[in-house]
Amino acid sequence: MSARASAEASPICPGGAPLNTNVTLRSNHQYAIVNDSEDDILVTIVAKLADTRGNNATESRVNLQVSANGSERAAVQAFFVANYDSPGTVTLIASTFITGGASASALNQCDFEVN
Repeated sequence: MSARASAEASPICPGGAPLNTNVTLRSNHQYAIVNDSEDDILVTIVAKLADTRGNNATESRVNLQVSANGSERAAVQAFFVANYDSPGTVTLIASTFITGGASASALNQCDFEVN
């Protein structure tokens, strides 16, 4: 037996963002780890939200122990406040990575306009 994992990442794009105004951007991240082995495992989970204008936020859990024949499931939200000073399309990218005794990854993106 072995350990397995799954990951999801979902950015939440606004309908648009006005120039020179604070906008809170968010993403939802979910993960599940099932350890069918006879040994405990350690994993690291990194949930990241970034945009194409250089803003980003990261939430992480380092050396999370998943017991032998155990499981771990959770949801995390990442967010940052951005203020855009030029118009155009912004791409918002959410990613979730699991590494260590089990691995999985997910990446999704969406676009919105600043005007």
